[in-house]
Amino acid sequence: MDIVYNIPKLIPVKDKIEVFETIDYCHRKIIDGDIIFDDILPPGFQTDGASIPRPFWAIYPPWGIYRIPAIWHDWDYRFHTRQISRYNADKYFNKGMKMIDNLSRFDRRLIYLAVRFFGGDAWEKSFTKNLKLEAGE
Repeated sequence: MDIVYNIPKLIPVKDKIEVFETIDYCHRKIIDGDIIFDDILPPGFQTDGASIPRPFWAIYPPWGIYRIPAIWHDWDYRFHTRQISRYNADKYFNKGMKMIDNLSRFDRRLIYLAVRFFGGDAWEKSFTKNLKLEAGE
């Protein structure tokens, strides 16, 4: 599997702690076997980086070296009703972290397992919200 990212340009969102917004389009291409997945992250997308609980920020800050895969993971979780499964969103996040030279295998694995274990609620909430938006509610 190969992933190619453009690095998004971000600005802080007023009145929101640790939330940033993209200011230009950003491209990602994933080649996963026979599947080629092209995606565009639009300007105005808001992200909190890695959604790590505050007590762990000293060890794993939300804007750590894994921030680029985390931004795309946020995108995948928020807008996934037709494009990507939760398993694949987490798999692509993990692969993105593998591309980071100075992120240890232990840290990457711990972050990935936390996402797999605790990410279900966020996935379900965004899925329900997206279905309501599509239905015009």
